[in-house]
Amino acid sequence: TFYMAAGGGYNVWMFEMGNGSQGKAENFSVIGLGNGFTIDLRSAPNERTAVFKMGDIDNFKFSNFTIEDNKTVFASFLVGITERDNDIHWPVNGIIENIDQRNSLFGYGLVQTYAADNILFRNLHSEGGITLRMETDNLTMKDYDKGGIRNIFAQNIRGTDCLAPVMFGPHFQENGSVQVDGVTANGCGQAVRVDSGFVELFSPAGETYTREQWKAEIDATYGEGCSAQPYSRGVNQWAARINPVNDCLDKVHQRTNLKPGWFAESYIYNVNAHFGLDAHLKQNQLDYFETTNPNCDNVCLPTTEQWSKQGQIYIGPSLGGVIDYNEPGVDYHFNINIESLNMTGFIEPYHILINGSTPAAKVCNYYGMQSCADSRWD
Repeated sequence: TFYMAAGGGYNVWMFEMGNGSQGKAENFSVIGLGNGFTIDLRSAPNERTAVFKMGDIDNFKFSNFTIEDNKTVFASFLVGITERDNDIHWPVNGIIENIDQRNSLFGYGLVQTYAADNILFRNLHSEGGITLRMETDNLTMKDYDKGGIRNIFAQNIRGTDCLAPVMFGPHFQENGSVQVDGVTANGCGQAVRVDSGFVELFSPAGETYTREQWKAEIDATYGEGCSAQPYSRGVNQWAARINPVNDCLDKVHQRTNLKPGWFAESYIYNVNAHFGLDAHLKQNQLDYFETTNPNCDNVCLPTTEQWSKQGQIYIGPSLGGVIDYNEPGVDYHFNINIESLNMTGFIEPYHILINGSTPAAKVCNYYGMQSCADSRWD
């Protein structure tokens, strides 16, 4: 069993390879023999802990172990980038398989891919959070105008009482194709979640803006209504998402060369969604209960002792099979094709696919509902 030692900075990692001045790491594996080994984060001194920080690595394999998480504020595998010699590098040619993680935080989980080429993910499970999170969100990649993921293959990706076993989130990044065979959601919010790409503009580092001042500057530059409400990102910095209205995205692209990200044509086969009552749910997803759970039954809000940032996450019944906000033929949208979706335990009416046309209305009192019992949160 591995435990996390005390010390380090604001963000810490148990193992890292191929980062910064370490240079490139090639031809290595971390494999549990027999019944495997355990990584235990339950007593980690820093909640901002990841297990593997992966950078410039080539020809690797991670296999056969268990991670006892404690709702740490990172995915355990950060399949990321490293900056060296005025360029960025990322993992290529690898396998991550036969790993079980327990007690993941709602927005994180087992794997997050920022940049990767030619990787196989196989036989992975996360209790809570997201098992395979293909969310290519990294500001350094934006600066270099490169990164993202290509030639990604996955088999048997499972989640229990989770947000979703598989998630696509391109942000601003152009990504290649992903092929997944076998997704199982046991009591999760949904089996597959596909977010649309988007563009965010950041206030200049070192300059002082208020939230409203940055919103006003974006609207003045690109047109009224182009800026969504900015949110805090980093120290004294604001991020404003560009609304997909009028020609706002086109204007931003012409001026900054930034445009919403996407995935090349991708396929997911053999998806199984099993209903449960302890799924992780985001606040905006609660509105889809308008037709399936209008009384907001069995939905609870974590207490401030359980999670200090109230409103970020809820626990409640599974929503449906797939959430996909992309529409065929719409500019900047892309296709994730779902082949063979099987749903069990859901009671009519239920959502097979949630998209931009799905009815939604506020039926849950976001902050006035019952608190989650420790047995549901833990």
